[in-house]
Amino acid sequence: MRIIANRYAEIANTRRVGGQGEVFQATDLHQGGRMVAVKLLPATADEIYRIYFERSTAANRKLNHPNIAPLLDSGTDAAIGSYYLVMDWVPETLNTWLSSFDEAPGWDDLADSVALPLASALAHSHSLGVLHRDVKPTNVLWDGTGPILADFALSKIKDQVAAAQDATVVGSTNAPWAPPDHASRGSARFDVYGLAATLLQCVTDWPIRDFPDIAKALDGADVPPEVLDVFSRALRPDPRERQADGQVLLVELQAIQDMRNSRWRKQKVVAFELSNTARRALEEGSPDRRPEFAVAGLLGDATVALPRLESGTDGRTHYNASEFRLIGDQLELGMVFTDQYRLLAKWAKVTDFEALERFRANEDAVPIDGRDFAWSAERPANPKQAAMAALEIRTMLNKAVQDFGDRFSERFKQARLNSWSQLIDAKEQLERRLEEPITYEVVGRNGAEYELESPVVVPAAVLDQERIARPEDDPTARGIQVSVVDVDGVDLVVRTFRAG
Repeated sequence: MRIIANRYAEIANTRRVGGQGEVFQATDLHQGGRMVAVKLLPATADEIYRIYFERSTAANRKLNHPNIAPLLDSGTDAAIGSYYLVMDWVPETLNTWLSSFDEAPGWDDLADSVALPLASALAHSHSLGVLHRDVKPTNVLWDGTGPILADFALSKIKDQVAAAQDATVVGSTNAPWAPPDHASRGSARFDVYGLAATLLQCVTDWPIRDFPDIAKALDGADVPPEVLDVFSRALRPDPRERQADGQVLLVELQAIQDMRNSRWRKQKVVAFELSNTARRALEEGSPDRRPEFAVAGLLGDATVALPRLESGTDGRTHYNASEFRLIGDQLELGMVFTDQYRLLAKWAKVTDFEALERFRANEDAVPIDGRDFAWSAERPANPKQAAMAALEIRTMLNKAVQDFGDRFSERFKQARLNSWSQLIDAKEQLERRLEEPITYEVVGRNGAEYELESPVVVPAAVLDQERIARPEDDPTARGIQVSVVDVDGVDLVVRTFRAG
């Protein structure tokens, strides 16, 4: 195992040898085993390698941009006779990302995820007087969320050297990513061509290999007319007809996207992964289509999300916004947030539209507007946008769960108030009945106790009440104070407090 500069331990079977040296994955022994990429160049008397090394380090010291690969470390390892450059380890390239799609991504997704970030990186580089001079798909890394412009080893610091006559390292660039002319090799227009050719490859379903392919790809490019015009000018053989530098190219592309975004309501793609369980269910329910492709058709445009109802440690039930049931036209998915930005379908059930109606009718179901959001199990063409869409869904569900809690609390308070009101009404009605006079006839006597009979049922609650008995036909007559000692339907027994 080789250890470079007593710090970077090479990982076996990761070495790749190219025209300007070798690259391999290594662990940084000073940073707890952090994965890095190490590039070695022979430290010989050959001036090409010295220039290659010096330009790469000089360029990266000047640049600081989220879409430009940063140089972590550099130096000379005398023990092995090599210059070394250390960068973040990013295993995928733009080509890897493009190969994951069945067809080329649409322009609007590509603009947000690739074109504008790369144009911004090139604009930053050119604003500092740094030319890349080898922009091509293999020099664009993909970190899982966006593009990273790498390998500034062929770069020229404009204030250091002259232009086209400097052919020391330039010869390693190749068609169709480098323009056919020689005049622009020392200018920003050279990079403009390379970036335009790279973006053209992104919207082309077949590989661009040589200059004639550029014209063919432009003819078949499925991009808006104004974008095609930008590409066409950037790829002109005459450098004077191209955009002056990356800053001009960025301004043109950004203006197009700003105009397009202002014209319509842009639908956001919420991407999610399928578990093996969900995948098998989709294969069984829709055997003629790939599971990822089947999802969109089965979900349809009108979806609702129903957060999971679960029991808490206090024994009370509550909704959990991190897990929810996604209901579409003919598909039910059990979704879970694996982190703040990513979703996983744990299970799937293909069924009839009517069978899912009970979920749609649930008062706590959260409608997901199909004009704003589209669900997809495909790898997202715009990972950053997909992550933000997932975050927006999560925020929406969290708010809904909070509203559910407030609504439940309000319903509980209202129900309790209604119950209290009913109890109070019942008590008042009972008290009114207990205060109502009791009409009676005397049917028997035993000393101070009188047996009475009422024409209506006497409430049992009058037992032990003290009342005044007086003749019905003379309500003003002096009454006799009695106590109710027994009640049985219409019969009751009272005891007088005095003889009479």
